[in-house]
Amino acid sequence: MPAPLFGHAPAQQNLANLLENNRFPHALLFHGPRGIGKRLLAEHLAHRLIIGKDYDFPLNPNPESRIPSSVLAAQIAAGSCPDYHILTAEDGKKSISIKQVRELLEVLQRSADTARTLIVDALEDLTPEAANTLLKTLEEPRPGIYFMLISHQLSAVLPTIRSRCRLLPLQPLTTPQVEQVLVSQHQNPSLAPLAHGAPGLLLGEGAEARRKLLEALAQNQSIPLNTQGLLPTLLQYLADQPANLATAQTYARIAQLLAKQQQINLPQALVNEAALAHLPRT
Repeated sequence: MPAPLFGHAPAQQNLANLLENNRFPHALLFHGPRGIGKRLLAEHLAHRLIIGKDYDFPLNPNPESRIPSSVLAAQIAAGSCPDYHILTAEDGKKSISIKQVRELLEVLQRSADTARTLIVDALEDLTPEAANTLLKTLEEPRPGIYFMLISHQLSAVLPTIRSRCRLLPLQPLTTPQVEQVLVSQHQNPSLAPLAHGAPGLLLGEGAEARRKLLEALAQNQSIPLNTQGLLPTLLQYLADQPANLATAQTYARIAQLLAKQQQINLPQALVNEAALAHLPRT
């Protein structure tokens, strides 16, 4: 089952209202900073769509009450549900290929008794060919198929894809909510201020490296050029800084670097060096 979700109560209620009033769109685009729980919310929503009203949504703080005992719930938990799919870049690759998209879309076209769901994490990782293939399906959706698309940088998403989705903006968590997330994952809650509202930066693969990077940024220390995940973490750090022209310009430049790296596969150290050169330091 998905991990407990903290925060995003307005978004949950909005989605619950759409479900209750039979106005649920075929495609949702969850957008906001990296690490704030966009995919986790999408996973819970996919469970609700497949299992039905017995799945507790909006989410009850007690996770034990969330999933009813059923064959569908067991299949999702075991990773064998034919109607629940999460599309990410394959291990060792930076992009989601057109082959991956075509294969999953073919599976989704098959008839089913329940809703068929696809979570794409994230749109920025799609190759141009893969994005256009997904767009064609979004333009001519089939009943019963639901797309939950995730974006960490909405401006990098094709306007044609954005126009065919219902946009769902999500905000960083409060520090107390980040503390709750860290406690639920058996992590030190005193690290919460480093997350800048995005507990995902302190969890999962590479969390230790990201934590050290955030500490270095907060203390104005030098940062090695080979730091993994530097650009996304810098964007998250800048998004939480006081709003001014210099910060906005730096954010835009680093976002452009990240997009260019994904497009033409620039060397990581070169991109990191350029990003750090733009970073305002006191």
